[in-house]
Amino acid sequence: METQEIRNQHQLQSTADGLLALFPDTCKYISDQGYCKNVFYLGNVINSETFNATNETVMEKFNSNDIVFIGADKYLPGLITLLQAVQILGTAFKGRVQIIGINKDKIPSSLLSDKTRVYGYLDKSSVSERNRYYDIVNKAKVFVNTNPRWPSFSASLEAMYHMTPIITTHYRSFVETFGENIKFGYYSENDPTEVSILLRRILNLNLTEYKKMSLAAHDAATSFTWPVYIDKLENKIQSIIDKGK
Repeated sequence: METQEIRNQHQLQSTADGLLALFPDTCKYISDQGYCKNVFYLGNVINSETFNATNETVMEKFNSNDIVFIGADKYLPGLITLLQAVQILGTAFKGRVQIIGINKDKIPSSLLSDKTRVYGYLDKSSVSERNRYYDIVNKAKVFVNTNPRWPSFSASLEAMYHMTPIITTHYRSFVETFGENIKFGYYSENDPTEVSILLRRILNLNLTEYKKMSLAAHDAATSFTWPVYIDKLENKIQSIIDKGK
């Protein structure tokens, strides 16, 4: 059954005038397979409410010290590293670790404390859960997910859009999208000591430095909103049509 489905996908790709991928490495992979000659990466898309960057939000985040982690069970190694990093910080960490997407029973009890808040999956189709989700993200001082190889591109991007500096893994899709040197956070290996150092660095920023990093995060993500993506999509479709004439 799965083999037949793969064949069907390859057949669809071979007959398509154009194919869009949400990640640059996926785009390269499909292109290398040779089933479709016109494969394009227009960027990822933020599944978020419209958000306006304001000084009030910057101040709320600056005064918060909360860390947000967003990810499903497959990102548990990244969460464990974050919680170990917070243990290294000890009493120097005055905030909370807000954990979205993973249930409490999946997390080693030795890493849970009065500084952790575990919400499990928050369904954005529910008004109350959506409000809670964005309340957490909008008040978070930093987003952290250093899961090896793939630490939730979409969640990172949405956090950035909501003016949140990030600490993430140096993985190909993200680097190809934003470059080797980012102004809105840090790349890190999935190492508790390194993550604790970078956390301390962000948590200790003065207001001017934090505001600069926060705005850089938002600015880097604004080109991935739906209106911008639709414009890119329309232009690409038109170019494919014009090329086929």
